Formats: sequence, structure tokens, C-alpha cells
Amino acid sequence: MNGGNTTSGSASQCEFLIALDRFKTTSGLTQREEAEFRMTSLGDLQSCIRTIQQDQESKKRLMYMKRLDPFLQTMEQYGKVLDVFVNTSEVVAFIWGPMKFILLIARTFSDALHSVLDAYQDIGEQLPLLRGYQQFCVSNAHMKTVLVLIYQDILEFHREAIKHFKQRLWMQLFQATWRGFTAKIQHLKDNLRRHKQLIESHATVVQFEEIQKLRENARCEFDTHQRAETERRRLRVIQWLAPCSVESLQNQHKETRSICKDSGRWMIDDPRFQKWFSPNGCLSPLLWINGIPGAGKTILASVIVDEACSVARTSTTFFYCKHGDPSRSTFIDIAKSLLAQLLTQNSHLLQLLYEKASISGEIELTSKVIAKELLRTALHSSGTTYVILDGLDECDRDNRKEVSAWFQSIVDELPSKDIGAIRCLFISQDDGVARKDLGAMPTIRIMPSDNKSDLASFATFWCEHIEEKFGKRQDLANIIHARAQGMFLFAKLLAEYLFNLPSRAFLLEELEPSKLPVKLDDCYSRILHRITENKNSKLTDEIWKVLGWVACAPRPLRWREIQAVVSLDIENQDVNYGRQFLDSPKDLFASLVELQPDGTVELIHGTARDYLIRSDIVAPTKTHLSLALTSVGYLGFPEIDVTRSKDDTENDFLEGRLAFYDYASACWAIHLQAGLACHDETENLVSLIETLEAFIDLHWSKAAKRLAISKTTHESLEALSQSESYEKIAQAVVWSRKQLSRSGQGPSDVEALDLWQVTSQMRTILESFHSVLAKDEKEKLQRYYGSKWFKCHRVNCFFYHEGFSTKSARDYHKERHERPYMCIVEGCHMTTFGCVTENALKTHLFEYHGIDFLGDTDFPEPKRPAASSSKHEASYRCKLCPKKFTRAFNLRSHLRTHSDEKPFSCSTCEERFTRQSDCNRHEKGHGERKFKCSGPLDDGTSWGCSAAFGRADKLASHLRSKTGQQCIRPLIMQELQNGRQPGDEGGLLDLDADALLSAGNGLPTFAEFLQLCGLNKSMIEPAKLSDNLNGSS
Repeated sequence: MNGGNTTSGSASQCEFLIALDRFKTTSGLTQREEAEFRMTSLGDLQSCIRTIQQDQESKKRLMYMKRLDPFLQTMEQYGKVLDVFVNTSEVVAFIWGPMKFILLIARTFSDALHSVLDAYQDIGEQLPLLRGYQQFCVSNAHMKTVLVLIYQDILEFHREAIKHFKQRLWMQLFQATWRGFTAKIQHLKDNLRRHKQLIESHATVVQFEEIQKLRENARCEFDTHQRAETERRRLRVIQWLAPCSVESLQNQHKETRSICKDSGRWMIDDPRFQKWFSPNGCLSPLLWINGIPGAGKTILASVIVDEACSVARTSTTFFYCKHGDPSRSTFIDIAKSLLAQLLTQNSHLLQLLYEKASISGEIELTSKVIAKELLRTALHSSGTTYVILDGLDECDRDNRKEVSAWFQSIVDELPSKDIGAIRCLFISQDDGVARKDLGAMPTIRIMPSDNKSDLASFATFWCEHIEEKFGKRQDLANIIHARAQGMFLFAKLLAEYLFNLPSRAFLLEELEPSKLPVKLDDCYSRILHRITENKNSKLTDEIWKVLGWVACAPRPLRWREIQAVVSLDIENQDVNYGRQFLDSPKDLFASLVELQPDGTVELIHGTARDYLIRSDIVAPTKTHLSLALTSVGYLGFPEIDVTRSKDDTENDFLEGRLAFYDYASACWAIHLQAGLACHDETENLVSLIETLEAFIDLHWSKAAKRLAISKTTHESLEALSQSESYEKIAQAVVWSRKQLSRSGQGPSDVEALDLWQVTSQMRTILESFHSVLAKDEKEKLQRYYGSKWFKCHRVNCFFYHEGFSTKSARDYHKERHERPYMCIVEGCHMTTFGCVTENALKTHLFEYHGIDFLGDTDFPEPKRPAASSSKHEASYRCKLCPKKFTRAFNLRSHLRTHSDEKPFSCSTCEERFTRQSDCNRHEKGHGERKFKCSGPLDDGTSWGCSAAFGRADKLASHLRSKTGQQCIRPLIMQELQNGRQPGDEGGLLDLDADALLSAGNGLPTFAEFLQLCGLNKSMIEPAKLSDNLNGSS
């Protein structure tokens, strides 16, 4: 070899080694795995394949392992050509090693092995046979580049496949994740097909460069498409999960604690906490941190969250529970948020969650069964995961018990070797319920001495602000610190109360020891006294009323909604914004409330609500009755009328007269039933009945369908039984509660009331403003209605009041309500349009994509510790024979054997098959049939029957048959007459069989030919040949 070739060979070797190094660094291989790959030969791989086949045979689960032949045969020839360019066996070994690794893992799960065998067959069929092109590849530099590209594509397939099989719980995730991998496999097949075309056509440099451009364009297009598809699926999952934005809460808590240096560090350094937290090993995967109300537990939780997020190669999930917030108080709320967080940190979950979102039939995840199965799989498959749940005492009793029991069971399921893979931290008050649920686990109780440093920093910060306003005051920080007794909430309320005093004289008076608050209730009492001091009784009543609304509303009220309510003049059926508050929530209610970033108003702490109720400032039943009267009275306004003209409604919107409609139309029945507990107040009851009757008369639908009214509903409405319209009122309440429930189907022509029509007409007009109003007019309207004007029509949907910023987003959301069952196959039109019913989706997936799993394997269960290894009971029994099955889809397949049903037909010849996979394999045979039973003889005639086959093994099967032996008889006789034996110089054995194949003759060498036919050399001895052939005829 000359110097130029040596240089070229070195460059080629370098390119192969670069590709190999990239594979090693991106495949996540251990040192042991890398060493095993390096030492693997083709013989080792073939031995492994034989072992797998023998194992399948012993278990009577044989698969068609010859699907590997196209890949093995082409790669064997590829390896021999590579020997010219590289002087190390490692390059080829990293083809055989990964393949062996993948097969050994896949054999443990039949679906996985089927998929892997199919993938190798598909890829192998796109690879070129190189035996006849070795010299061409060696002598052309651009062909060397093609060989490198083939190597890169094979390594890329192996890298992605290895990632699938190395992930935790790969069996449970396989079906979903492999379907997500099919697009990548198709992309690699397209690459290999182009490489094959280059080699077989002896492409010139110009042709090579053109194909290279095609490859690069295809790669860019594929990458762009994959990014867009991934983002589409991620958005679909997030819409389905509709998680509470705990990240924004975390940022708020982070900002709150920023005034204290190293806040909460004492907990991080606590040895008891480190037993749970330490990244180097976990002795206690469960931990309960508790403390008195207001001890700063939530801020401490935010510190722990940040610390956990800083640990490399782990996942961190967290949740802040909140009493009275329907998105932060139940198990399903927690599960949805944790799933969204795990998805952000573990991309392998996307396909799993996307498929479940598509086939669940829910526009938003509400099923606890699905949520638990998904969360269990996600937690078990995400490596070391921290789960931090704050404020569990904010949930009701049933949800507290369910949350604590379920997460404890998840940790208990882990095998001993995985202890610490899932770590759950619960943070709550130490009440009797919590002790019952959490008392058995390791516990840290927050004592006043624990957080004294943080509290001192907090007190110093506020002392500086107070002294900046009023002047120096000795020991002010010590007073705040000492009075707090370890309660951050107490310190915050006291400090803000002192800061908001009007003068230094008032400050000095309040700091008298006899006047300083001692308990948390004292702080609340002082704040309430201060915010109502020097205010007239009417304004004081309004303040009490709003605090009651905030405490009792079934969902958080926005400040603009509160302003709309106080502007209502029910008696005169008018909306007068001259009655709205001019002060901000903080000015009106001081430290009692907080205005959230989304405009909602919330009490500062659950203890504030308890105090308001305990001190009779807020009476829940009276508050509900007041809101019921207000809502029903408002819904009787002239503006809320299905016959109202478009021009009038437009004016109503512009004047802000419809700002309370979303809340009133959704919540009137809730407040009515909750408020009737105080029906002993005769005056209010009479007023309520009268208002209800007017409301019913105005909005009753002539097409109303009467629903059954339960005994419980009758009892809750008993106070209204004296009304002449009682039956209609009861029907209206039942319809409202039905539509608010999970089973609510959205607007219906047969609803008791016509409010759904009013809603539709109003929103059509509001949406039209989006494109016609000037910027300043839009901003004015946003003060009344917010910025999201495109809303869902279903009253039980979060987006009924939340809305969307664009029409397209709302329309997509609406379509999911109406056609919630989505196809999971990329590129299918039904991923956009969806199906109306689950059965329609099942039929679509089965008939168009050959997927038959919905409803049968609802969700793969992670393996759990079991007492025995007994097989699953076969619970699906055939009605026509004694056979039983463990899977429903197996029973369906079996039933076809009784009916001879063959639902799958070949698109070319219409031959029918029982299984989709058999039909697919058959259809491949209609492609290019390059293996032919035919060839020329010396006398100008031909031998064979001219039958063509799509695969070499099918031709071999034909030639082993009696018919096939007759086909080859003329060829064998000719060879014997010419005095040539298989293997003689100049015989057929010396012909370039691969060149013949590529030319279309479809023949192997003569010796291989006989071997494929099941013959041997002795059979063509003249005497035996005549006997054999005559006998076969």
C-alpha cells in the first residue's frame, strides 16, 4: 500500500474511532459493559442467539429468530471490509457487543424481543451486501465516508435502544417508549437505504455529494420535526395534568425568606434530617417534620426543596397544600403536580404520559386510579427522588389519610437494595390526626430553640424598617423575637402591625408590656381592631363581609370579582362601581390577607380563618346564605337575559356589569345548599324564596328534562318547601350540581335553566372585542374581566373562569372535551381530531395501526415483592372450548380460531390473515422479489420454475422441496456433464454470488446453493444422483 493510501487509511480509522468514542460517552455504559462489548465477537453473538432460541424452545415460546439474519449477514461482510481501514477489532466488536446486550435483556419480555427482532430485520434489509463491492469501497475515498456513516447509524440505533433497556422499570415503560422510538428507527432506515443506493449504483463523487446533502437535509428536518412533536406532546400532557403552579409558590417563599441569611440551615445540618436526606445513603426514607401553627414550616419546606434540587442526578418533587383552594387540597391535586415535575426532570416519561393522556378520555386527569398508577411508575422509574409535601393538615381528613398511606406504601414496596430511591417528607402540625397517620415514622419536632437564629434575623430586619419610620427604639428586635416564641407567623403579624401604626406615639403605646399580644389570636384581634378603627359601621360591615367571602368561597376569589360584588345594588338591580373599594387589599385588610400574582385574594394562614370563625366575625352558613342571595339576585338582573340585544350586552361588558357573572352562574347552588342551615332567620328565608322564584321564572327552560331528586337533596332544600316553585328550584339545583360534578357533560338543551345560552351569547360578544377594540379600551376591559377572554363552556372546568389568551387554545381545549380519545401514533390525523368514544379509538388503533392493548393491559404494574412466584390466574375463559387465558387480547385472538375470522387482508393480493403482524410480513413479500428460482444453462435454455421470493430463506425452503429439487436438476446435470464438482476451479463456487444477487439473478454460490437446499456433496455422485432425482420424480 502506498503512502497516500496509508494516510487515507489512517484518516478513515480515525473517523471510525471518533464515532466509537462518541458512542461510548453518550450511551451511559459502565466500565464492565464497555469491556464486555470490546471482547464480543460474531461467534459470541451467534452462541448467544442459539441460547436464546433454545431457551424459547424449552418454554414453548419460539419466535422467528431468523429475522436477525439480514443484519448479521450484511454486518459480517461489513466487518471484513472494515478490516482494510482499521487495524483494531474493537470497531466491529462494538456492533456485536451492543446487539448481544440488547438481545439478552429483551428476551425476558416477549413484546420487547418481538420489537427488537423486527427492528433488526428492517435495518438489515436496508444494509448493502458488501462482498462484491470491497475493491470499489477501498479505491474510492467517498465510499469510505459512506462506510463511516453506516457505522454511525448502527451505533446510533444501539445507543438509543440501550437507553430504553437500561432505564428503571423498562418493561412497564417499554410499549410506550418503543413506540416513541419508531420515528428514529425509520429515520435511520432512510439513511441506510441511501447508503445502500450509493454503493450498489457505484455512485460518483457528484452523486455522493448530492446524497450527502439529502442526508443532512433529512437530519435537520427530522430534528426540527422531533422537537416540535416533543413540545406538542409535552403541552398536551401539561394540559391534561393541569397542575397547580407550585414553582411560583416556591419562588414566593424563597423571596419571603431572603431577608434572613441562611434561613433554615439548622434543619439541613440536623443529623436526624441527614438520615433522610443524605445523597450518600438513606437510613430513613420516611420523615415527618411537625410544629405549632405559624412556626415557619412552609418556609422551612422551601429551604429543603432548594437543597434537594441542588443534589445532582436526583429528582425533586414538592407540593404546598392549602385549605379551601380546590387545586391544592386533594390527593389528585398532589399527584398531578408531582407528575408534571417528574416529567420536567425525566424525559423518558413523556411518551408514557402522552399516551395515557390521549386514551384516558379525560380532558383533565381526575381518575385516582390512573393518577396512582402513573405516579407509582414515574416514581419507581426516576432514580433517587425526593418527595416533599407541606401543609398536609390543610387537607380534609379523607385526603390526609389517603396521601399519607399511599406514599408510605410506595416506599414500603421498594426492595431492600433500593431503600432510599424514593424519600418522602411530610410537614404538618402535630395534631391527633397527623399523629395517627404519621406517628410511626421518624419525626422531627420544631422547637423554639431550633429556629431562634432565623427568627432573630427576621426580627432584626423588621426592627430596622420600623426604626427607619419611627426612630430608634431600644430592644425592639428582642421584643418581637421574645414574643414570637418560635412562631414566624406571630413575628410577621406583630412586626407588620407595628410598622403600619400611624405615629411614634401609637408605637410606644402598643409596646407597653401590658398591651403587647401574647398569643396568635391576640395578634389577629389587634389587626382587626386597627383595620376597623375610625371607620364607619357601613365600611366595617363591608370589611367583615369580604373576609367572610374570602374564607368561605369554594374557589379563591379574584380582587376584581370582589370589587364587582361590592358594586352590586341588588335592590335596584344596578351595578355601581362608585361603590367599589379605593384602597388595595393590603390597605383594607393589612396582614390578614395576601394578594396572589394571579389576582386572587387569600387569608394569610389557616389560623386566620379559624380565628374569624371562632370569634364569630365570620359565620359560614350566614356567609353562604348572603352569597346565595347575592348570586341569585344578580342572575335576575336585566343584563342576564337570553333575549337581551347584542348592542345592550356590548354596553354591559364595556361598563363592567358582567364581571361577577362567571362566579355567580357557577356557584349559586353551592352557596344555596350550604346557606340553608341558617333558615331559622325568617326574614332572610322569605327574601331568599322570593328571589329564587323570580330567578327561576326568568331562566326556566321550557325544554327542561326532569332529573331524579335524592332524599339528601330534598332534606338540604327542606326550608324552601313552602315555595310554590319548589319543584323547579330543586330541579335547578340538581342540574347545577350535576353539571358541576365530574360527570357533567357541558351545556345541554334539556337543562332546567337557560343560563348556558346566556353564557354562550355573552362570551361570543366578549371574544369579538379581542380583535376590534383599541389597546386602551382592552386594558379598561381587562380590569373587569382579566386578560383571558376565551373560556371553556363547561361549568365544571377550571377554564370556565380561568380562560385562555387565544381562541385557538380554547378551541383545542374544547375539542378535547368533545373528542377526548386521541390516537397515540405520530403522524396520524386522529392525534389532532380524536375520537368521541373509547371503543371508537380502540377500533381505530386496531384497524389502522395494529395496536390492540387498550382496556386489556390498562397499565403495566411495577414489580412488587411477592410471597411466591406462582403464575397469574387465567381468568379469561373461552365459551367454546376449555381453554383459559390471563389476558383478554389473547382470548380475542383465540376466539378467531373458532370463527376462522381473518380481519387483516393484504392490500396487494387480498389474502387474509388472523394477525396484523402476519399480514405485514406477507405484504413485505410483494416488494422487490430479487431471489429467483431461475438461471441460464450452456445450451441457451434456463433451469428453474422462475418463482420469485422476497427473502433468501424462502428461496431456500422452495429449493429443499420436491418441486425445488426438480427445478435444480438441469443445473446439477450440466455441472456433472462438464466434469465439474462443487469447489472445482472455474466452477460455480468461484462466481461472485453477491454480484449475481445485486444484478438480479438471485443465486448464491453452488456449494451454498446445495447447502441451502439441504443437500451435500455425496448426493451428486453420478450413481446416487440418478437414484435421488428419479425417485423424487
